[in-house]
Amino acid sequence: MASAVVCSSDSLGGGVPSFCTPKRNILITQQSLALMELWLIFALLSPLGYALVNVIEKFLLEKKIKNFYSYAVFTGFLYVVPISIIWYFVGFPDIDQKIASIALFVGLCCGMLHFLYYYALTKYEVSRIMGLFYIYPVFVALFSFLFIGERLSLVHYTAIAIAVFSTVFLGIEKHKEKWRISHLFWIMMLASILPAVIDVSDKYLLGSYTYWEVYLLVMIPTSIVNILPILSRTVRRDLYQPVHFIFPMLVIEITAFGAGYSFLRAASIAPISLVSTYGTLQPVFVFVLILMLSLFIPSILKEPMTRHAIFHKAIGIAAIVAAAVILSLV
Repeated sequence: MASAVVCSSDSLGGGVPSFCTPKRNILITQQSLALMELWLIFALLSPLGYALVNVIEKFLLEKKIKNFYSYAVFTGFLYVVPISIIWYFVGFPDIDQKIASIALFVGLCCGMLHFLYYYALTKYEVSRIMGLFYIYPVFVALFSFLFIGERLSLVHYTAIAIAVFSTVFLGIEKHKEKWRISHLFWIMMLASILPAVIDVSDKYLLGSYTYWEVYLLVMIPTSIVNILPILSRTVRRDLYQPVHFIFPMLVIEITAFGAGYSFLRAASIAPISLVSTYGTLQPVFVFVLILMLSLFIPSILKEPMTRHAIFHKAIGIAAIVAAAVILSLV
């Protein structure tokens, strides 16, 4: 005779125990596993999509568009399209002053992050930029612990530490026979605090709103911040540059939208510290894309592909992969 399995039942109120058959218990376990696999898929699709965006934007800002502020303004206008579509079908959520303040703050952080990122793309290698960018999970872990009470195991924090140390390794460069921390490292350290704030705030908002509603709350102020440089006469003069590349910019926006959606779906299911750390695979995808381009179209991007440069980047990125593997096994 099969023994009964005790479990909680919300439908009976107040956690009153009810009895579930083993078959029912197995079904619940299967559903839990399916949910875990779903968030993992979304967590991986997000960095892959963003990696593709990084490479295309590097090409545009290095080869075609000289004023990155004009690019940011045009991007801000393009954001209006998905914002309008989602607003029409979903509607704007009811918010109070606190939520409005958080959304505005997150939008300001997103806008500042755009400007720092676009500036770095005009000066440095995209594979190194994205590698250094992913020191930010340590800030996510810290902020999620302080502000939303997330708890992770020692193994999880060890994996995050591995990802952080690998970004530091990517940040050193040889200058006049001496190894030193590059200027890019300090720029990306500043930039890395912003997505940590954004991720933790997104997770907080997802506790009360759907991912579509969070997208609206965050992207409306983000688009406004991106458009603000249009007040400059120089930026208005250079707006013709991104207009000439409307098709690749549409590809960028559609891909970025899909990546952002995937991130929010994953964050709505799993701890934000885990989702953000899986995002450290983004520089891996960027590195692979750059290697492929260097083989087939060597002159398309100014990326050093000497044996030493490849070895240096590969070691740093391999450490990031190791961190992601540890996370997936525990």
